[in-house]
Amino acid sequence: MRRTHKQIWLIIVLLCLGGSSWAYSQEDLIDIMLRQNSDLTTKEYTVTKSMLAAKSARAERYPTIDGEVSATYIGNPKPPISVYSNDILGGIDWPPGMEPQTSGDPIELYEGQESTYYQFNLSVTQPIYTWGKISDSIDLHDRNVTIRQLDAQLLEEELTTRLVILLDTQSHLEEIEKALAEQLLLCKRLMTITEQNYANGFILKEEVLSTGMRVQEVVLATSRIASQQQMVLFDLQHLTGLPELQHAEINYTPDTQKMLTADTGKLDETENVVFSDEKTLFEMLNGSIAVRTIAAKIAGNSVYWKPDLALRIDLGYSGPRFPFIETDWCRKNDYSFNATIAVNAVIWDGGKKLVDISEKNLSVQQAIHDKQQARDRVLYTYRSAVNQLAILQQTAHYYEEKMQHDREIIAFRKQQFENGVGPETDLILARIDLYADQIVYQQTLITVGKEYYTIESLR
Repeated sequence: MRRTHKQIWLIIVLLCLGGSSWAYSQEDLIDIMLRQNSDLTTKEYTVTKSMLAAKSARAERYPTIDGEVSATYIGNPKPPISVYSNDILGGIDWPPGMEPQTSGDPIELYEGQESTYYQFNLSVTQPIYTWGKISDSIDLHDRNVTIRQLDAQLLEEELTTRLVILLDTQSHLEEIEKALAEQLLLCKRLMTITEQNYANGFILKEEVLSTGMRVQEVVLATSRIASQQQMVLFDLQHLTGLPELQHAEINYTPDTQKMLTADTGKLDETENVVFSDEKTLFEMLNGSIAVRTIAAKIAGNSVYWKPDLALRIDLGYSGPRFPFIETDWCRKNDYSFNATIAVNAVIWDGGKKLVDISEKNLSVQQAIHDKQQARDRVLYTYRSAVNQLAILQQTAHYYEEKMQHDREIIAFRKQQFENGVGPETDLILARIDLYADQIVYQQTLITVGKEYYTIESLR
């Protein structure tokens, strides 16, 4: 299938690189996902089945040829029947001198039945006129193939967006993990200093407990981030079909600057782009409307008193020997030829045909409603994402400025500590605040990525 050639290529590259630091890029993972994702494979099977159904619909235009051959062996065939002329003539009282003269040999009345008997039948049925149902059925199945292909393409787009969001999330989770690790070291150092101060009688027990809770909070946050990373990895493994994929094997750097500088005002002005009939979703929905319209037309042409016409030709032979090799075959009248014009029409079925027509017309209206509902849903999702992105951009810029302010405070606390006019705890707390803001900033960027790539998938 589609996965064979590039899969072999990837294996060769891995073998050549050996123990090097080679890792999957975003393009590599997307390519692997498109070839190995189980959901996409299921869609491929659906497309193939629809193609076969379309071929079957085309076959309805051509004649149906049925053949039947039977050979019978007769264990007790009827024997010949013969009479002697003398037996017949001898019972007649002939006038003198008029009695006929015979040879006395038997006269065969029935030559007897042979032990074999063959039958050959060939019938050809060709539709002549069906009120356009055959051509409409072909059109319906062809359009259905297109719909299935668009459905598979839509899933590819959705999975690609989901994969990029996961990669973006994984990258920011790694940054949060690093910040928490640094924060944990600082909290442990702060705990050591606090315990020393308590032992020397400089602070109360409550401060020691408060610092201990701070350490536990960082440990808990680290565990939560590790769990989130694992869930992201599970999703990536499922999407790509790489069950052994690890974070270290992924080479991805998010384009944060592009997401934070996206002009949300222009995005609002161009929201009509998401409704274009060239978009995969709406192209598929338009196809669904067309398919249901054709189905309604077929149902209308199947109503009462609309007969279908077909020509049927039957050829047959029956006899004790194979055709054309029997003795005196041309005069035995063992062959048959019949040509029939067949008319088939439903006269009345209690109104089921009328109900079917109503259902098909209702299905068309439902397809139109589904399209409008999809437009409303896309519009809501797009506007919500644009609105959220604008707020998140402001939030991210706020934390960028706040982290710069944190660094200035750290520089000031460090200078105080080195000059002996400020305690180390003030410097540690300033650094803890910086890492806390970095964590919130990275969490904001995760949401920025989700909204940004949602917008891009709809445009």
